[in-house]
Amino acid sequence: MPVNGLAKRLMGAFALTAVVALGSAQAASAQGAGGGGGGGGGAQAPADPPVIAYRKAVMQANVQHVAALRALLNPANPIKDNDAIKLHAAALENQGKMFAKMWPEGSMGPTSRSKAEIWSNNTDFVARITAFADAGKALDEAAVKGDNTATLAAVTALNATCGACHMPFRGPPIAPAAPAGGAPAAPAPN
Repeated sequence: MPVNGLAKRLMGAFALTAVVALGSAQAASAQGAGGGGGGGGGAQAPADPPVIAYRKAVMQANVQHVAALRALLNPANPIKDNDAIKLHAAALENQGKMFAKMWPEGSMGPTSRSKAEIWSNNTDFVARITAFADAGKALDEAAVKGDNTATLAAVTALNATCGACHMPFRGPPIAPAAPAGGAPAAPAPN
């Protein structure tokens, strides 16, 4: 199977895994909230609307691809798999291509960390998501050449675009709902 076909399958598998994980966490939380043996008995955070669930799944997939690349590119790793490096890099390039459509105007909600500045300062926001897409393309190009030093540098450059966008356009972590009985809730994952 050509690398592009594998990349599409890998990217789809990562996105599906993230969506299933988000759905499983919500289902587990719902079981606890109902007092039906789930043990939680506490308040449940509202479910993510589909647009927010999709964004969270894609962002989590990005995190996983970057972590996989850093592990594969670590000289101490006995796994020397240039095809896997290319697949993860291609997946990140493809993720960048999807960003432009992931924030329809006003798609905020109680479970979203997106700030209103995404739409009020859209020119800057688009420039920052374009920087991620460009960095993803550069990452893919370095990986295709098989230069692991350049690929690791490109991963670092891509990662810098994440923070450059999150700082002005992503709000602070959302506090979890307090469970019944007033005990503090566990912190929400980022």
